[in-house]
This record gives sequence, C-alpha cells and structure tokens, in this order.
Amino acid sequence: QYTYTFTGWDKAIAAVTGNATYTAQYSKTVNNYTVTWIVDGKTTTETYAYGATPSFKGTTDKAADAQYTYTFAGWDTEIATVTGNATYTAQYEAILLDGFTGFALNGDTATVTYKKAADADDGIVTLFVAEYAGNKLVQINLVTIDTTKQEVGTAVGYSVSLPTASTGTVKAMLFTSNLVPLF
Repeated sequence: QYTYTFTGWDKAIAAVTGNATYTAQYSKTVNNYTVTWIVDGKTTTETYAYGATPSFKGTTDKAADAQYTYTFAGWDTEIATVTGNATYTAQYEAILLDGFTGFALNGDTATVTYKKAADADDGIVTLFVAEYAGNKLVQINLVTIDTTKQEVGTAVGYSVSLPTASTGTVKAMLFTSNLVPLF
C-alpha cells in the first residue's frame, strides 16, 4: 500500500551523556500500480493509486466482421479496487448477422449458414451460391430455404453439392423468393 522513505530522527543526535532514545521518522507515499485493459486485441495501460477503483476510459466497441456483430459482455474478471498490477480483458457476445452468414467447405459439399432475422417474415428465401476457380465461374446453385419452422436468431446449415474434388472459392448472395437481394 505504501512506500516508506527515511526522513531522519525525531530529534537531533547529540553527544552521549547518558541513555538516549531516538525514533526513526519516515514519510509514506501511496503505491501506484499498472492496470492493463485489453479490448479487441488492443492494449491500454493506466496507472492507479492503491485503493482506487479503475475504470476503462476508452470504448469497448468491437467492429463487426462478415459473420458476426459483437456486444460487449463485460470483463474477464470483476473490476476490483487496486491492490497490485491487474489486467482486464474485454469479453464479447458474438451475434450472428441476419441472413446469410457463411460457408464451410468439406470436399464436394459447401454448408451455407443462414440466420433468420427477428423481423423476417416466415416463408421462402433463396441463396444464390456460385463457385469459382480463380476468376472462372465453375457452378451456380440456387438453394431454397423455408424459414417457416426456423427459430428467430438460430443459425441453420444448408448443404450445397459442388463438383467432385472442388478446389474453388464459394461466394453467395441472399435473395427473397422474388430474387430481390436483401443485402
């Protein structure tokens, strides 16, 4: 908690003429400690005095990627008063984006994942799935998805057959039943 520094004696030291007691005098300084914040892979450090309660002064936002948006869910450990160096790492809840969310390639099958949006109407949606070898279009598939029985927010995988020994890249776009792109 403190660092003590000797500042002298309680009285001037005099020639010995008998018993004498001298008491050491000290000043005390509150110790400072480093608090490290890790947010989306970026590190920020701050200095806090012993007993202070740290608080992150930056933003905890994490950018969305092609598949997820992210909501800050808190820190990996509960923030506590400073008693030593501490590190806090931001935790996030990954939320699948509405609609088409990605692929998993496995041999001659691509699994296309679709998440039903909270405001989506029940019905039919169509995924337009194209496979490329370099810049050359190899195959096009239309995958029809009936979302009537799909729970909102639940991702469901749909298999798409690809040519045997497929080595291309798969791209997709989501359409409604009348082929108007949703995004």
